[in-house]
Amino acid sequence: MWYVENISQRMERFAKLQPSVTCCMKRARFGIKIYQLCTSSGILLDFLIYHGNSSSELTQLPDFLTTEKIPITLLQPYLNNGHILFTDNFYTTPRLAQYLLQNGTGLVGTVRPNRKKFSKGAC
Repeated sequence: MWYVENISQRMERFAKLQPSVTCCMKRARFGIKIYQLCTSSGILLDFLIYHGNSSSELTQLPDFLTTEKIPITLLQPYLNNGHILFTDNFYTTPRLAQYLLQNGTGLVGTVRPNRKKFSKGAC
């Protein structure tokens, strides 16, 4: 059975909390950043809360970018089950796609051609 999973990043606003992240270009500029893994029907499977330096909570893979480790960490219990992950260009990299394919998981996502580790002929 195939499930579609989605990773999104949200800025949640909470009353009486100091903002942990400031994003000047976004509509909700202050808040707590939450990375979510959800099914296509919107059911929350797992989440991570960003609190400054989350590297100790992420899967330890040498030479992987933090934006590659976030989906890998969230997907750990769901790897090798034939799922497909849909991401936006914040997470999609060729190395992430290769890692997920080697672990029985597909990846569909938009890309940033000017991203680190992205070959110019890949677009």
